[in-house]
Amino acid sequence: MKTKTKIIIGLYLSILIVLLVNFIFAEINEIFKYGNEIGEIFSNLSLAYIASFIFYRIVVVEREKEIKKTVNKSVNPLTKKLLFNGYYILDVLTENEKNDRYTIHKKRKTITESEYKKLCETINPNSLSRFTEQIDQLKLKKNSKVESLHIQCIKSVKEHLEKIYTFLPYLEDENIEILNKIRDSKFINLDNGIFLARTNTNFKVFENYMFEYFELILELEKYYELKIKSFA
Repeated sequence: MKTKTKIIIGLYLSILIVLLVNFIFAEINEIFKYGNEIGEIFSNLSLAYIASFIFYRIVVVEREKEIKKTVNKSVNPLTKKLLFNGYYILDVLTENEKNDRYTIHKKRKTITESEYKKLCETINPNSLSRFTEQIDQLKLKKNSKVESLHIQCIKSVKEHLEKIYTFLPYLEDENIEILNKIRDSKFINLDNGIFLARTNTNFKVFENYMFEYFELILELEKYYELKIKSFA
């Protein structure tokens, strides 16, 4: 039984005791010796509990709501950035990342494991990423898909995770659990040498790790939409 449920049950019991002692049993003759005194003790304890509950609601709960609101306003943009970078796990499996990403993102919540792995078998990780044009303008290195995948889904996501973790004491358990699963996923912890090997002609060698990671990003997005998105 959750602590919140126990507190509410205690409140209802306290109200019931106060009503019984002061309004119902007050008109009844004492059944046993010291019955009235015992009733008064229970009534006073119940009144004290009710007063404590009111204090708890005003001082603790409302304060926690304000803190949660403030924290979520900071966590919101960080989670959005994490999701943006994390979803490159999907972008990289399109032939033309710049033009086809809209199509694949539109159906991301319905992609099956077999469909995802089929895409992994058809895309060359050493072909240039959709960021090549932007990088050319900066006269920087042309990154392959797998190199960009490493930058987006591992390096950048780790950075965003660390920033979100600064709010750890105020995050909900469910949020922490999802973030920890992303941080501890096999994909994020792949050995860089194996990950960036240029001998692979498709993503098949990573398909299990990539799909597990993809599902975790979906899980985080679902949580974000339910609990964090409204705190813009």
